[in-house]
Amino acid sequence: MMVDEESMFWIIAAVNVLLTAPLIFFLIRASRRAWTSQIRAEAERIRYQENEQRLRSILEAEPHGILVLGLDYRVLQLNPAGCLLFDAGFSEEIVGKDVREYIQTNHCLQIEEMHKTAREGQETCGKGRLVGLSGQIRWVEITFVPLTASDGTVQAVLSVVRDVTEQRRADRRQALQHAVAKVLAGASTLDQAIPDLLQAIVVNLDWHVGLFWQVQDDRRTIICTQDWSVDTMVVQEFLNRSRQEA
Repeated sequence: MMVDEESMFWIIAAVNVLLTAPLIFFLIRASRRAWTSQIRAEAERIRYQENEQRLRSILEAEPHGILVLGLDYRVLQLNPAGCLLFDAGFSEEIVGKDVREYIQTNHCLQIEEMHKTAREGQETCGKGRLVGLSGQIRWVEITFVPLTASDGTVQAVLSVVRDVTEQRRADRRQALQHAVAKVLAGASTLDQAIPDLLQAIVVNLDWHVGLFWQVQDDRRTIICTQDWSVDTMVVQEFLNRSRQEA
């Protein structure tokens, strides 16, 4: 049976349709999936930007200092309230610096232990002294919170810093008042009370040394007659000079 050319043409066309239709259908579906993925990625990017903007707004309005610290103690980010705690006009003055540079030496070990605890995935809180760029010293309460990645590893440490200087001063003044009242109640003379008064003042105000100066008979000279210090070796030279006639 002979097949004419026109019939052959339609047979070939039908075969081509049968062969190419699945491919076309596959390409259409792949294109649709790619387009859908692109739309989702764009939506995710917009959502991320919105969340980032929302977080930035929250940080700027937060009255306490917020710092993001690297695992090497370097400041990666801080909010305006954090800048005020460091006496910095701009965050660039602090970002990239080791936060331990602004912690009083005798509190550095505590801060390092807290940072280590956060790196291990646990929240921790403590108090210490922060030294600003101007040299002003503040008592601060610091909370360290680990910042984890999607795989659970700690990538950075979030630090919330609250200025508690005034609260600390008020607590110490109250403690000093009680200590002084207790000393005076138990002493029969002023000379007997002076050493204990000096100790109460030094301890409660976190000083290094306390001195008692006495006016001499000529009314023009004063001398240091009693002292109390936490570490006499550190202030010995100062004590020796203070005992000289002024």
